[in-house]
Amino acid sequence: MSHFDEFRKSVSDAASNIGSSAAEVGSRISSSLDDASERTVRFRRFVRTGEDLYRSGAVSSHGGNLSESDGVAIWITRTNSMLGHLGNEDVIETSWEPGAGDRDCSRELVVHRAVHHAFQEHAQQTRSAIVHAHALHTIACSLLSDAIVPVDSEGIFLLGEEGVPVIKPAESIGSSEAAEMMAGLVSGGAHVAVIKGHGPFAVAPTMAEALRYVSVLEASCHVIAIRSVLQQSGWRG
Repeated sequence: MSHFDEFRKSVSDAASNIGSSAAEVGSRISSSLDDASERTVRFRRFVRTGEDLYRSGAVSSHGGNLSESDGVAIWITRTNSMLGHLGNEDVIETSWEPGAGDRDCSRELVVHRAVHHAFQEHAQQTRSAIVHAHALHTIACSLLSDAIVPVDSEGIFLLGEEGVPVIKPAESIGSSEAAEMMAGLVSGGAHVAVIKGHGPFAVAPTMAEALRYVSVLEASCHVIAIRSVLQQSGWRG
């Protein structure tokens, strides 16, 4: 091989290496941008849902919690976060199984994790979202019955004629017993259940769907309360 051929080959090899490096860098940048975009979209879902819950009165200033999972990670609101005013630091990523990332997560993480596991296994999906609220009419109804049975048409359509189960763990907030009871109901096909005196947990493939269960249940409980008042007053219509 002549000196000229050797020189040409070295130039060609260098160009090839530069091209490969550039492609690799481009791929990394593209992947990084995709991850950033996904984080942004996820955060917006949390913000929108938190604002809806707070504005509707379904949570107090620091009440309730939200989460999503892809079967590998769980994203959940920080303990004592304000759902109506979530900031970037208020949505925490932790693992599918208990670990060091759990430290600053909502106290209800044990329930969220159990429900994500149960829902994804039952539904054969790798995406799930959970909404937990402290909706007042739902909590009030949970104090009176083992199941909340809707009487309005939308409630019956979405929640079913048998109603929404009410569970009564000894410790209502963030307990392993509550987690086990909720997971058992979800494994049987339930999308929403209520912890007595504490509020509803709803799970669905998307945050918007989970929010719908909580919202419709609260509206149904409001109707039940109004009907009770009308009946007691002797109103006949």
